[in-house]
Amino acid sequence: QRQEVREKVRTQLQEKLQNQEQVRELAVGENKAMLQGGAEFSYDEETEEVTVLTPSGQEHVLVNLPDVAIEKMTESGLLDTDTTELNVELQGDEVIYSRRDVVQKKLFGIFPRTADSEVMLNDATGEISEQTLPGRSFFQKLLDRFSF
Repeated sequence: QRQEVREKVRTQLQEKLQNQEQVRELAVGENKAMLQGGAEFSYDEETEEVTVLTPSGQEHVLVNLPDVAIEKMTESGLLDTDTTELNVELQGDEVIYSRRDVVQKKLFGIFPRTADSEVMLNDATGEISEQTLPGRSFFQKLLDRFSF
């Protein structure tokens, strides 16, 4: 089944590259990953690998396609099960899948409240992490400090 998925991705990328389109979105079924910062997806015929090509010319081979990345992030319990779209960012030499989400927290461990967070998957290591995004106002930042 993974071979069938890779074949569909290969066909998708080849069609766009033949039309000389910049490929900034990679779809695997309903799941999509969108590149940020001017990078684009590429496909290597010889190695059959999907890569991210940066504006400076560096290439990063994708270990996880978007469907696998979403599956791993959902299985970790940090991502909503209805998620079908991720952002792909380059942080230094690493490719990071990310998605902003809303998480449930409790103020002082008692009062329920929601907070914005970002769930990230390091493509190379498979490490999944979550970072609560800081509130915009002083009051939100104060609430965030006492919520867990």
